[in-house]
Amino acid sequence: MKNLEITLSALAILTMAGTTFATAIVSYEPAPGFFISVEPTPGFDVQGLDSYLVSIEGSRGFENIKINGQVHQMNSFFFDDPIASPFLQIYPPGFEIYEQVDTHFMFDKSAGLFIKYQYLDGIETNDKSNPAQLTPFYGFKFGIGSFDTTGRAFYLFGDLSEKYDFMRVVVPAGGEVQLAGTARVNDQNVEFLVPIPEPCTAATLIAASLCLMGFRFTQSNSTAIPLRKSNTSNKEKS
Repeated sequence: MKNLEITLSALAILTMAGTTFATAIVSYEPAPGFFISVEPTPGFDVQGLDSYLVSIEGSRGFENIKINGQVHQMNSFFFDDPIASPFLQIYPPGFEIYEQVDTHFMFDKSAGLFIKYQYLDGIETNDKSNPAQLTPFYGFKFGIGSFDTTGRAFYLFGDLSEKYDFMRVVVPAGGEVQLAGTARVNDQNVEFLVPIPEPCTAATLIAASLCLMGFRFTQSNSTAIPLRKSNTSNKEKS
């Protein structure tokens, strides 16, 4: 009976731990006052894909933004070449899901001023594989590809809050990528490399499950300590 109670308690704690980690917002501070936050896209539920929202605080100028790794894309095509659409697109009611499955900047192109190499050719690739088997949308095709603005710089203006949505990054389920680039912070160029998703979540869940399995061998008066997610590779915003 005691073993049964301990096992049920372990399952409950693991479930709560998994829920906490799945909705966690992780903030990195590459330079004082400059924060990059990553969180799972709220409400996203597309089989075969994971979606993340990247927010920025403390900079509006950027250069050489790229994603190291493969991401999910949605593009129209000119013959076999995808037409780059790296900015936020507004879809009619009932079609909002299409905005959530594309990797792009989270601002309209009118809010960003490209100050170096304004052409968009080559920013995105798309193999048209449609791994999530999504329904076609007015000629757009879905697939896995790249996102790379290397050689381009831009500055954001307009009515942006102190912390604003910067990018949506969509990857195949379980996929891991890195967001890289240079930001202008207090008249200094700051290079950053941010993992998406942050790597310690999976490792912490595995460690948590192993610890919980050990509950069966503890005394009945043992007290479970709530699990907390840590991040040792970057400073977290307090």
